[in-house]
Amino acid sequence: MRRYIASRLIQMIPVLFIISLMIFLLMRVLPNDPIYSMAGEDSEALTPEIREAMMRDLGLDRPLPIQYLAWLSGMAVGDWGRSFQNKRPVTSELGARLPHTLQLAAAGFIVSLSLGVVTGVIAALRRNSITDMFATTGAMFGIAMPDFWFALMLILLFGVTLGILPVFGSELVWQNPVEGLKHMALPALALGLNGAATIMRQTRSSLLEVMGEDYIRTARAKGLFERRVIWLHALRNSMLPVVTILGIRLGNILGGSVIIETMFSWPGVGRLAVFALQRSDYPVIQAIVMMSAIAILVANLLTDIAYAYLDPRIRYG
Repeated sequence: MRRYIASRLIQMIPVLFIISLMIFLLMRVLPNDPIYSMAGEDSEALTPEIREAMMRDLGLDRPLPIQYLAWLSGMAVGDWGRSFQNKRPVTSELGARLPHTLQLAAAGFIVSLSLGVVTGVIAALRRNSITDMFATTGAMFGIAMPDFWFALMLILLFGVTLGILPVFGSELVWQNPVEGLKHMALPALALGLNGAATIMRQTRSSLLEVMGEDYIRTARAKGLFERRVIWLHALRNSMLPVVTILGIRLGNILGGSVIIETMFSWPGVGRLAVFALQRSDYPVIQAIVMMSAIAILVANLLTDIAYAYLDPRIRYG
């Protein structure tokens, strides 16, 4: 297993290199000019001389290969550059917003995991019942509806109509637990409901398939309690397809929930990405994309490790 993990970590290097090259080149073909974005309302007063001086100050006057190598070498040692807009280090910008994104990502993942697995198990154990029908219908509805629709409905219901939960801003749970949970409730639900629906459907179908296996009948014939048969034998072996979905979901959440953070004015990395893209802030956007890529690759690695834990037949050399 250690050799496999080391091999996967080494394989991440060329993947990250290709991603870094792609995002660097894509940023340079954007129609927005970072110099005019920095000038803002004073952009009309920019003379060619002033613009050239600003380009030189930002290092944008150098050839693209030199710019890329400078950025890549700096990133390798932890220097991800400075924001074009406020001149602050990119690491400081991300450090201020990353805790909020991690908090929301963890809450959204817990909602997806707990709600999806529990309802999937209940639906499978009560197959063709009214409970199963409602759970399956709700899952189909949840898969069909996008995250921003859930966000809008939650804002209208709990924020506007009932007025019992805040819909804008954020508080870190470890600094202010009560307010943190209040601010996190709606965006976490909006972020997790769609994933919960997908997980529910997969959990139900996988568990139904496993429940018909011979080893389940053997466990029952031995006189084991039904609860033990389900939770220790059936559920564990039915989780392999679910783990795949969980890995993809974890990677997507960690990669940045841009829409949810924007709708709830959540001061996270996703909202920062929107502002940086509007202003063509190259260093910030490049750092966010690289961080998202690393998060997705790590999520895939954790998924493979979970595979080996859940199924002893899987071994990595």
